[in-house]
Amino acid sequence: MCKIEYKSYSIEAIANQILTEAWQQGLSVTNMKIQKLAYFVQGFALKQLEHPLFTEEIQAWTYGPVIPELYKKLKHLGDTPITGFLASPDAITDDEDAKNVIKNVVDKLGKLSAPQLVELSHQPNSPWAAAWEKKKYSRIPLWQMAIYFDRMLTPSAS
Repeated sequence: MCKIEYKSYSIEAIANQILTEAWQQGLSVTNMKIQKLAYFVQGFALKQLEHPLFTEEIQAWTYGPVIPELYKKLKHLGDTPITGFLASPDAITDDEDAKNVIKNVVDKLGKLSAPQLVELSHQPNSPWAAAWEKKKYSRIPLWQMAIYFDRMLTPSAS
């Protein structure tokens, strides 16, 4: 189920919070890596909070899910690590639920390299795989992410 009323943030605010968590853990983050971490943040939020944390579109690109608005802001860096925060119209300050989702993703996936995150996002039956098969550079629907991450993050009964 999805909540009707919820707080969402700009992709820049999400990226800044990802960077904060990563840097606190001594991790380096590139444009490719932050794209994948933001995708997983959105998926975890859909499962754990029952709503998206940002409204920007996620698309299926060759190397996995990409948020085009975020990509445009960071593409000048190439594959060099991000060293500063992005200019953002908002920030995640008092929203402990959102911060916890982001921290959870960085704790679980932040140590993986960008290519490892690409591989993780390219799993069979993933939202990226379904969108890519349908049409390259197409939108990855939130409803598909919600179903996928619900299955992925729900412990199986043994």
